[in-house]
Amino acid sequence: MPEIPEPGPGNPAEFYLDMARATLSCRKNMRRFGQYLLFLVIVCVFGAFFLWPIYRVVRIGFFGVPVAGENGHFSLQYLAAVFQERSLRAGLLNSAMIAVGTTTLCMLISIPLSVLGVRYDFFGKKLLSALLLVPLILPPFVGAIGMRQILGRFGVLTAIAQHIGLVAAGQPVDWLAWRMVGVMLVMALGLYPILYLNLTAALSNIDPAMQQAAANLGAGRWMIFRRITLPLMRPGLFAGGTIVLIWSFTELGTPLMFDFYTATPVQIFQSLGQVEGSPIPYALVVIMLFSSVLLYVAGKLVLGQAQATAVTKASVQHTTVKLGFIGSIPVLIPFVLVSGLALMPHVAVVLMSITKVGTWYQSALPRVFTTAHYIIGLTHPLAVASVKNSIFYDSISTVVDIA
Repeated sequence: MPEIPEPGPGNPAEFYLDMARATLSCRKNMRRFGQYLLFLVIVCVFGAFFLWPIYRVVRIGFFGVPVAGENGHFSLQYLAAVFQERSLRAGLLNSAMIAVGTTTLCMLISIPLSVLGVRYDFFGKKLLSALLLVPLILPPFVGAIGMRQILGRFGVLTAIAQHIGLVAAGQPVDWLAWRMVGVMLVMALGLYPILYLNLTAALSNIDPAMQQAAANLGAGRWMIFRRITLPLMRPGLFAGGTIVLIWSFTELGTPLMFDFYTATPVQIFQSLGQVEGSPIPYALVVIMLFSSVLLYVAGKLVLGQAQATAVTKASVQHTTVKLGFIGSIPVLIPFVLVSGLALMPHVAVVLMSITKVGTWYQSALPRVFTTAHYIIGLTHPLAVASVKNSIFYDSISTVVDIA
């Protein structure tokens, strides 16, 4: 703490100036102390609720489950056992394929939509842009429930195909025969908004003067997109693509809803409930952690090489091309198609919630509607307690996240 000078016979202005300096120095020290204290609190919170649980899981993966107070000895045998088991190897491979396939589908969906959304101001843009983000409200596995109702053997698509004569009556088609493809599709329709938002932000920050200069030099639209726009989109591709890649690699609910059990997250979930005290599930978690890091590094190497021009200030203000109703139709089609496909599983879930059990079978729409499910959900003790717990924990999580 700086010493406050005593008044003397000298110049009083110098005395008050010294006092002001001492006060400012004291405030600076107090502010710095508060910053260090806040930093310490953040470190403790992350250490207790993030690093410590990871450490416990990783330790069991290398040292085994503690027995009778003994911590065990370091060994790689548990990790080796994972790769020696054929089903576990297949689970890792399938999870990686799901992650890559889902991210690729998200890119194929999001890149055209983001380019069109940034470049054009078309009819119904605000409404369709909002509808594109609706899948963020619910996790992908909720959409998987509705997708099974649509693509199941006796679901909506089979009923429509039989009605128009594409499928013979009494010969249902299992549209979900390739479970992995269904998992990729549902997860892509649930996660593409993450990539879409990142790409839209990246495209909005691109200097239009660079594209105009390329056009003046004779470059066509495809060359401008391939040589100018796409490289400058890399930061957005990396930011959104990495989240989608790791999310889909570690997703549990969607494979479970599709009865696709040869995936590492599902195998971990089942092993923890079936084999008590086994270190194999923890070894699987360790491998998933390392795999997630490798996927992140791979994405960084492929997409994360930021261009120097991507962070410079735009010399020309970005403007959108305003389209009339007729001119908006070609742009509207992909937005309507994607938003319709993304909302379709959730609409099916809503219809299932008001359908009497056993009445939505081999038909395009439910036959008998009822509100009994909602009455049970709002009155049954287990359901009410679950809803209360969800709201309570979600509220606490939100407050902690904001803090």
